[in-house]
Amino acid sequence: MQTFDLQAEDKLYAYSDGIIETANLSSEMFGQERLISCIAGMLSADKNIQQIEDDVAVFRGNKVKCNDLALVELSSSNGDNKKNINGKSPQNTGF
Repeated sequence: MQTFDLQAEDKLYAYSDGIIETANLSSEMFGQERLISCIAGMLSADKNIQQIEDDVAVFRGNKVKCNDLALVELSSSNGDNKKNINGKSPQNTGF
Protein backbone atom coordinates (compact mmCIF):
# COMPACT_ATOMS: atom_id res chain seq x y z
CA MET A 1 0.00 0.00 0.00
CA GLN A 2 1.21 3.48 -0.76
CA THR A 3 0.05 6.54 1.14
CA PHE A 4 0.20 10.20 0.20
CA ASP A 5 0.07 13.21 2.48
CA LEU A 6 -2.63 15.40 0.97
CA GLN A 7 -2.96 18.95 2.13
CA ALA A 8 -6.08 21.08 1.70
CA GLU A 9 -6.87 21.61 -1.99
CA ASP A 10 -4.35 18.95 -3.18
CA LYS A 11 -5.49 16.64 -5.98
CA LEU A 12 -4.33 13.16 -6.91
CA TYR A 13 -5.08 11.64 -10.32
CA ALA A 14 -5.17 7.93 -11.16
CA TYR A 15 -5.74 6.68 -14.69
CA SER A 16 -5.84 3.48 -16.69
CA ASP A 17 -3.41 2.80 -19.49
CA GLY A 18 -6.32 3.19 -21.90
CA ILE A 19 -6.08 6.97 -21.50
CA ILE A 20 -2.45 7.29 -22.54
CA GLU A 21 -2.66 4.46 -25.10
CA THR A 22 -5.62 5.97 -26.95
CA ALA A 23 -4.57 6.31 -30.57
CA ASN A 24 -5.76 8.74 -33.23
CA LEU A 25 -6.32 8.04 -36.94
CA SER A 26 -2.55 8.43 -37.51
CA SER A 27 -1.85 5.75 -34.86
CA GLU A 28 -0.23 8.35 -32.58
CA MET A 29 -0.84 7.66 -28.88
CA PHE A 30 -2.33 10.27 -26.55
CA GLY A 31 0.61 9.70 -24.19
CA GLN A 32 1.53 10.68 -20.65
CA GLU A 33 2.98 14.07 -21.60
CA ARG A 34 -0.27 15.10 -23.30
CA LEU A 35 -2.25 13.89 -20.27
CA ILE A 36 -0.05 15.91 -17.90
CA SER A 37 -0.48 18.94 -20.15
CA CYS A 38 -4.27 18.48 -20.13
CA ILE A 39 -4.33 18.22 -16.33
CA ALA A 40 -2.17 21.34 -15.97
CA GLY A 41 -4.43 23.25 -18.37
CA MET A 42 -7.52 21.99 -16.61
CA LEU A 43 -6.24 23.11 -13.20
CA SER A 44 -5.28 26.58 -14.42
CA ALA A 45 -8.67 27.03 -16.13
CA ASP A 46 -10.66 25.66 -13.16
CA LYS A 47 -12.26 22.88 -15.23
CA ASN A 48 -13.12 19.33 -14.22
CA ILE A 49 -11.98 15.92 -15.43
CA GLN A 50 -14.79 15.82 -18.00
CA GLN A 51 -12.51 18.15 -19.98
CA ILE A 52 -9.85 15.42 -20.15
CA GLU A 53 -12.42 12.91 -21.40
CA ASP A 54 -13.41 15.43 -24.06
CA ASP A 55 -9.76 16.06 -25.02
CA VAL A 56 -9.13 12.31 -25.40
CA ALA A 57 -12.27 11.92 -27.54
CA VAL A 58 -11.27 14.82 -29.80
CA PHE A 59 -7.75 13.38 -30.12
CA ARG A 60 -9.13 9.93 -31.01
CA GLY A 61 -11.46 11.38 -33.63
CA ASN A 62 -13.45 8.74 -35.50
CA LYS A 63 -11.12 5.89 -34.54
CA VAL A 64 -12.89 3.11 -32.66
CA LYS A 65 -12.18 3.04 -28.92
CA CYS A 66 -10.52 -0.30 -28.19
CA ASN A 67 -9.43 -0.01 -24.55
CA ASP A 68 -10.97 0.91 -21.22
CA LEU A 69 -10.71 4.54 -20.19
CA ALA A 70 -10.64 5.32 -16.48
CA LEU A 71 -9.66 8.55 -14.78
CA VAL A 72 -10.18 9.32 -11.10
CA GLU A 73 -9.58 12.59 -9.28
CA LEU A 74 -9.14 12.48 -5.51
CA SER A 75 -9.05 15.77 -3.70
CA SER A 76 -8.64 16.88 -0.12
CA SER A 77 -10.76 19.84 0.82
CA ASN A 78 -10.29 19.79 4.58
CA GLY A 79 -6.63 18.81 4.91
CA ASP A 80 -7.53 15.55 6.65
CA ASN A 81 -4.64 13.46 5.36
CA LYS A 82 -3.64 9.78 5.35
CA LYS A 83 -7.17 8.46 4.91
CA ASN A 84 -8.12 5.86 2.37
CA ILE A 85 -11.42 5.74 0.53
CA ASN A 86 -13.36 3.95 3.27
CA GLY A 87 -12.20 6.45 5.89
CA LYS A 88 -9.85 4.16 7.83
CA SER A 89 -6.32 5.22 8.52
CA PRO A 90 -3.80 3.12 6.53
CA GLN A 91 -2.45 1.24 9.55
CA ASN A 92 -5.98 -0.02 10.39
CA THR A 93 -6.99 -1.39 6.99
CA GLY A 94 -5.96 -4.99 7.65
CA PHE A 95 -3.74 -5.27 4.57
